Amino acid sequence: MSDYIIEFDKRYSKSKKYDMTLPEAVLAFKLLDNAGLSSRDKQLALTASSDVKYTSMKSALQRIFGERMSGLTEITGNVSSITIKQEPVFYTQQNKGAKSKERGTNPLNKFGKRTKCAICQSVFHWAKDCPDKVNSVNFVESESEILENCNITLFTKEQPPVSEIFVLESACSAIIDTACTRTVCGESWFKQLLERTGDISTVTSNRAFKFGDGKVVNSFMRATIPAQIGSTNCKIETEIVKVYIPLLLSKASLKAGTVLDLKNDRAIMFNKPVELEFTSSGHYCVDIVKTKPEIQNVHVNIEERERT
Repeated sequence: MSDYIIEFDKRYSKSKKYDMTLPEAVLAFKLLDNAGLSSRDKQLALTASSDVKYTSMKSALQRIFGERMSGLTEITGNVSSITIKQEPVFYTQQNKGAKSKERGTNPLNKFGKRTKCAICQSVFHWAKDCPDKVNSVNFVESESEILENCNITLFTKEQPPVSEIFVLESACSAIIDTACTRTVCGESWFKQLLERTGDISTVTSNRAFKFGDGKVVNSFMRATIPAQIGSTNCKIETEIVKVYIPLLLSKASLKAGTVLDLKNDRAIMFNKPVELEFTSSGHYCVDIVKTKPEIQNVHVNIEERERT
């Protein structure tokens, strides 16, 4: 996917030399349409994109699909011969009392069919704006030292697409969760990481976690993950639970020299700047998988402090 995006950027840069520029929204849809994705994968990318802009679409595709080989559509021919079909990409969302003829509908897909919300199948909005989307976040404080608290609310309704998007777009990344008292991840997220990195040392565990909706879930395993944050090698110790959540970095882990710059959406970790990404639900996430050939040879353990 990264190679495809780089090639797309190069081709579009050439076209701009001939004054062939496209609106941000049209460019975003061209990037998505030529990525060779299935209809379901396109829906995931659209939902994960914070807005219909080229930079947002690039970020969403990289977060969700990474280096996955998706049978990308080959971009061929001279740049000057490319014909662009511009379709409506903006829509309006009215109150429930408004008449249907006054409501804007979603744009058409490449097959001429109206795109639908991945959650409720409505043609008047996408999943990121769906009123049925469960995305509330509750900050929980507990006097009990037995339960570990996480500010992420579990998906209690039958909404696989929403939880699937949250985990897919956070694959090989960690969610920064300052209200989480111990680092934890879901079994599905951990299996995705294993496919990417190989064997990771684990031990059995049984620690209780209380999530934002009050639901208590016990971990069944603890893992020590070799990771890379920015240019620093480290190890992340995490509990694993059988719920559909990504890796949540706890407050104790973040105390390892982390400074969050909320105004500029940046972070300093291990005294070095680190690039932050956004999930579609608005959470900060940071890549933890080794991707760069030149890595600073510094090893740091990010491990939880045991309570007595």
